[in-house]
Amino acid sequence: MKNTVISFLFTIILTSCSETEINSFEVLCEKIEQSKLEYNNAEIWTGNSSILFDPTQIKKSYVQFFNKAYLERIENRAKTMAWKEDNAFHIVNLSAFLYVEPEEIIKEWENGVALARASAHQDPYSACLYATLTNMFDSVSIHTMETDPLGVKWTEDVRVIRF
Repeated sequence: MKNTVISFLFTIILTSCSETEINSFEVLCEKIEQSKLEYNNAEIWTGNSSILFDPTQIKKSYVQFFNKAYLERIENRAKTMAWKEDNAFHIVNLSAFLYVEPEEIIKEWENGVALARASAHQDPYSACLYATLTNMFDSVSIHTMETDPLGVKWTEDVRVIRF
């Protein structure tokens, strides 16, 4: 079952009086946070609203967001770190480039997904990041790449987390 947080917040967005275009991951998170603030302050007005919601563009910007962030983190030592295939989000495990255990990264993703499913994220940034993932995609595939000590022979293990 998909996360109810985003559904609830989309309902809040729909009750606003202005026309809103949601066509990127960043705009989605901004609107959700803005709607939560308006809701908490009882400043939501009822009335007609127009929401242009583009899931295809939101997914595209989500992938671009992660690809850019991960490439920056590894100082552009790879061509691609995140991509989409069908309705699955794929990401390369940072452990291939940083001094961190592969399972540590995988556990972070598993925990983030579990918290999103339970609507239990305390941090708005993490809440939006994982709620978008679990609502817009069917799964996340984490590609862990490992090499021998000489860097000659590479192996790949893929962990799939389904929602």
